Amino acid sequence: MIAYIVLSIIILVLGFSFVAFEIAYLSLSYPNIYKITKKKFYIENPAGILFTILLGVNLLAISYAILNFNFFKTFLPESISAIISGIISTLVFVIVSEYVPRIIARAKPESVLKLFSRIITISYYLMYPINLILKEFSFK
Repeated sequence: MIAYIVLSIIILVLGFSFVAFEIAYLSLSYPNIYKITKKKFYIENPAGILFTILLGVNLLAISYAILNFNFFKTFLPESISAIISGIISTLVFVIVSEYVPRIIARAKPESVLKLFSRIITISYYLMYPINLILKEFSFK
């Protein structure tokens, strides 16, 4: 039970950070992005940054749904737990990791970009091989 709560919080916080960063990134000009992050690759590779964010959000949403299904499966029949976990996962993930970060990032894009740039940078390098493959398919 504690592991479920901890993993859920980690997934939701990461989802929040990815979506908030995306809105902040798209709201600011390239000179402002460079001034805040001091990293050229945010300016030189916007497609890679956006691929990282979109892939990260999708992986987190799937992970959260699977985690919830496994949690509910422990005390409900499988068919009911699939429905309940699907509804709850969707509502919680959309509110916590999609809706709220967009509001916050629109209000304070500079702060959000600075706060979450490290998470995005690490994720970018971890997902770099997948980014290369997706980039090859998307620009042809």
